[in-house]
Amino acid sequence: MAEREIRLSVVLPAFNVQQHLDQCMESLVRQTLTGVEYICIDDGSSDRSLRILRDYERYDARFRVMSQANAGVAVTRNRGIAEARGKYVAFMDPDDLYPEPTTLQKLWDAAETHGVAIAGGSWSEQHPTWVRTKFEGIYDKYTFERDELLTYADYQFDYGFHRFIYSLDLLRTHDIGFPELIRFQDPPFFVRAMVAAGEFYALAEPTYRYRWGHQKLDWNHRRTLAVLAGLQDVLRDASDNGLDDLRELAWWRLTTEYRSRFTARILLGDVKILETLIECMKWAPSEQAAAEISTMIAEGHPSVTEARAG
Repeated sequence: MAEREIRLSVVLPAFNVQQHLDQCMESLVRQTLTGVEYICIDDGSSDRSLRILRDYERYDARFRVMSQANAGVAVTRNRGIAEARGKYVAFMDPDDLYPEPTTLQKLWDAAETHGVAIAGGSWSEQHPTWVRTKFEGIYDKYTFERDELLTYADYQFDYGFHRFIYSLDLLRTHDIGFPELIRFQDPPFFVRAMVAAGEFYALAEPTYRYRWGHQKLDWNHRRTLAVLAGLQDVLRDASDNGLDDLRELAWWRLTTEYRSRFTARILLGDVKILETLIECMKWAPSEQAAAEISTMIAEGHPSVTEARAG
């Protein structure tokens, strides 16, 4: 496909995902948007993932398949951004789906019609026997009630970056990529892109379908520290840009959503987790919120709190 014809680049990293990869690829094949390229990067798989990608590349000119030694999803996505030739770029995970054949067309139309650097829709989750499209509480911003132009100052959310397309020029001009973390690299990328754009066009209909519940997560030192580092990035960016609601949300994730993961590591004597939690106190929304870190540390290692108090 000639470079001048490319409207949208979809970046798809793959690592040992042969079980679900065909279904993901078929959702790409069915997309009706013309001028799309699919940049599929195998990240050192030991299963049939690369072979599956090559099979699609052979019969569909929209696919560009690359392979590399295992480097992690952040490095792989950043390579995809560097390789992209479209006006916009999107990101797909190899075990997920686009809900409809017209999904990318609608995202493209929304961005072009309204002249925005970012456009996206609602989130959906594929469960074994049903699809979830309604979310409540802290996750109600996974969905939009109507099609409309929104400012990020009014939205201030950090999850679900896959459901959006992003101006490639925006990402490159502001040097926005994924931090090289083995987990939680998505929210810092999403927040930085949204801050740079300032506004986006929202679609009420789902534009991404996440396959829920099939992955088993290992909360070892590296993975837990990566989540904490990602939260630290979001807290810093929220504070620097006066996004108070986002800072409150990230603080809730730090002290409530992932609390037990961090305190468990402290209980195991994980000094780096302890030090990073203490460092996060500088971005606390209030003194009362900062004190919650001391409570968390006491839950994991009471003697540490006693020593600091002394």
